Amino acid sequence: FIQIKEVQGSIDSDSAGPSSDLDQKVNELKNRIFEECNRLIKPDMKDQMPRKSTRPPSKIWKWFVKTPTTLMCLVCKTQLRNCGNTTNAAFHLRKHPFHYQEFKRQSEERFRPIGRQSGQHSLSPGVQ
Repeated sequence: FIQIKEVQGSIDSDSAGPSSDLDQKVNELKNRIFEECNRLIKPDMKDQMPRKSTRPPSKIWKWFVKTPTTLMCLVCKTQLRNCGNTTNAAFHLRKHPFHYQEFKRQSEERFRPIGRQSGQHSLSPGVQ
């Protein structure tokens, strides 16, 4: 870490000198602080393991093929802009009602609580 007191002491002792010397020392100190902060905040990327997603892939990919810049609809072959999420694809799929309903059904199954049938909800055990 940077010895701030050491640098500040040298600035205090030279404060009687021209302001350009003081400005130079202040800039040197700022640069050293920024370098140290960047070194602490941004470790080498090779040391980091890639993060694994805990979320299963969206059901939308049954109807689309993804490239880095586009999404292609497998129903009508329309190409959409890939913005890094599934919003554009889901919105486009609405133009194909049969496929959109299937997508919604599969998506809802993914989030349905295990062990419950649709329509059964209880607030606490024994209360319906």
